[in-house]
Amino acid sequence: GAYNEIPTIAMLAVTQDQLRAKADALCGLMTAAGIAAEVIPTEGQVGGGSVPTQMLKSFAVAVQPAGVNLDQLEANLRMGRPAIVGRINHDRFLLDVRTLKESDYADIVKAVGEAEK
Repeated sequence: GAYNEIPTIAMLAVTQDQLRAKADALCGLMTAAGIAAEVIPTEGQVGGGSVPTQMLKSFAVAVQPAGVNLDQLEANLRMGRPAIVGRINHDRFLLDVRTLKESDYADIVKAVGEAEK
């Protein structure tokens, strides 16, 4: 059905339990790779401001970079291939798992590992 065909709708249909499991999986991979990361609950806006009042609860993996500051980490990831976009909040770099594909986790972990040096 439409849920599977339209990525945005599929992202909105994910349950909190599924998001938590996705975050735990990504965090586990990061920790195994020696990256300081933890899972935190977060809220993100839906869309590009078309529904600014609607906040979506989600989970993010918060990364505390080792060798660089947060701005450098964010820039390194954004300019990488593939570009990885997160946000800085409370002195941590957050990757909201709602918008991430589990098939990309290995690439994300590798990119974060390289970007934090």
